[in-house]
Amino acid sequence: MPGWLGYAHGPYAERRRMKPLALFAAALTLLVATGSASALTNRLKDNPSPYLALHADDLVAWQEWNPQTLALAKKQNKLIFLSLGYFSCQVCHKMQREALRDPVFARFLNAYFIPVLVDREIMTALDYELQAYAMQTQGLSGWPLNIVLTPEGHPLTAVFYQSPKQLLQSVSYQQLRWEREGKTILADARAATDVRLAYTPKPVRVTPVVARKYRDQFLLEVFEHADTYRGGFGSDSKYPMAPQLDTLLELQRREPDPRLEKYLRIWLDWMADQGLYDHVGGGFFRYSSDAEWRSPHCEKMLGDNALLAMIYLKAADIFNQPRYRRIAFGTLDFIVAGMQDSKTGGFMASTSALDEQHRPGAYYQWNKDELKRLLDAAEYSAVARVWGIEQRAPLAYGYLPMNRLAPDAGEAAKLESAYRKLAEARKQRTLVRDVKLLASLNGLALQAFSQAARIEPRYAATARKLRDFAVGTLWQNGELAKAMSKGRLIARGELEDYAFLASGLVAYAELDNGKQDLLVARELMAAAWRDFRTANGWKAQKRSLLAGSPYLALVDDGPTPSPSAMLIGASLRAGDAALATQGQKALERGHEILDSGVFWHATQVKLMQPAK
Repeated sequence: MPGWLGYAHGPYAERRRMKPLALFAAALTLLVATGSASALTNRLKDNPSPYLALHADDLVAWQEWNPQTLALAKKQNKLIFLSLGYFSCQVCHKMQREALRDPVFARFLNAYFIPVLVDREIMTALDYELQAYAMQTQGLSGWPLNIVLTPEGHPLTAVFYQSPKQLLQSVSYQQLRWEREGKTILADARAATDVRLAYTPKPVRVTPVVARKYRDQFLLEVFEHADTYRGGFGSDSKYPMAPQLDTLLELQRREPDPRLEKYLRIWLDWMADQGLYDHVGGGFFRYSSDAEWRSPHCEKMLGDNALLAMIYLKAADIFNQPRYRRIAFGTLDFIVAGMQDSKTGGFMASTSALDEQHRPGAYYQWNKDELKRLLDAAEYSAVARVWGIEQRAPLAYGYLPMNRLAPDAGEAAKLESAYRKLAEARKQRTLVRDVKLLASLNGLALQAFSQAARIEPRYAATARKLRDFAVGTLWQNGELAKAMSKGRLIARGELEDYAFLASGLVAYAELDNGKQDLLVARELMAAAWRDFRTANGWKAQKRSLLAGSPYLALVDDGPTPSPSAMLIGASLRAGDAALATQGQKALERGHEILDSGVFWHATQVKLMQPAK
């Protein structure tokens, strides 16, 4: 399993050390000193993407990623500096403050590169391709991801967060190489592209024996890296890993195993009890920077929360644990209260970790004086013991609600009343949101609310309103929009959008017995198979601007499930023979990839298992 589970957040994400270079200092001094002012200007003002609009005042002359920008790079024979991030990425904001508004760095970048900024949630296919490149070359992936490309669009190098000095060293080294060895670099990049394009997947029929082989291999890889004491994987940062967790639950449902049950319940309990879950307002944070789930980065993502709501609903059923159902409902209630766009019924992409003063996590933290002022003596006593607040505050702005110690019955009642008071007090604080409404993540939300409505009818109205927005606004004239922001539709849908929304509509049709919704879902699936699947494999988008972008035998799971696997799964459930045949044939491809490791293909492995 390469890297640390593929996520490279934080100031230590970039693990390499740049090798000393002869003449480096002299070359850098010369380049900075002689760089003339660029004719480029920052083109991000009033951009509908909140992330791009946030960078409109950067000193870097940001361009958008489109054919015109690529043509400009070719015309000027300049390397492209392409940076991918997203609105709620705490480390992306850190890089912006430190490097992207640094006059020396900006002057150099504007003079010698074509700078391009990308909202990875709008261009998820491009992000996928470049994250795969970063994983192959660096053993890591994550955000912010900074890629240097040739003018033709060949990736040359990838770095993550770096200080202004380090980032300037990285890009100036690439520019110096390009100036001296450009023809050789381009020839090597073209040759590497030819190798990638030579791959053609071969079919293997999915028999029970084949399915069992990949099931056993998946469990082996899981337990090689499992933290069996606190759940999740590894002994460093912890992520929910929703696709892997969901597949493990499905395997447990089909074939109960005491060892797996123990691990899953530890994992689910630690996420829900410690700091990853917002005990006051519901919902889960993006990830935790420690192994105990107690130091979360406090952005909340729509996709994570929709997936985790479904996971806890499933776990409640498998393990007969009503508490897990309460966690799921609390998460869905947060999505409605904290992320719903009142005009459309759609859901916003994320809430930021930063408050109105740009303090990470401060919105969710409480100091002792605030707690004593807001709570009565009995409530404070319960909070003090359960949170462990007699110890020194572990976070920058106080204490984060969590169950460091398990509450007894009396304390549980006091905590409940305390959390109601804290929730009311928190209304006086301001939290920044990414207001764009993504087709893909709203598809996951539709699936989650449709599943929940089968248990709790009050969620049916939310599902219906979301369905109306998706079908009535995002899906028009046989074309799916990627997103809506500030009243404007943004970009064309990619594989992820079609697959996730189709899955959501199938779930809604199952809830409502809606034949029309099933027909729309089938239309989405048919369009996805037509536009994103070929005899050579998958395309994440209709047309990539990257040079020699290869077809993919399989699309990996990431924080959200593999879009190709989601499309296969929806096609097998759609009640349409032609779609089911396409899905079954796709399951027969890419086995040579699975043979080298299945951890990042958990959703594909789940679909292979025989129905029980």
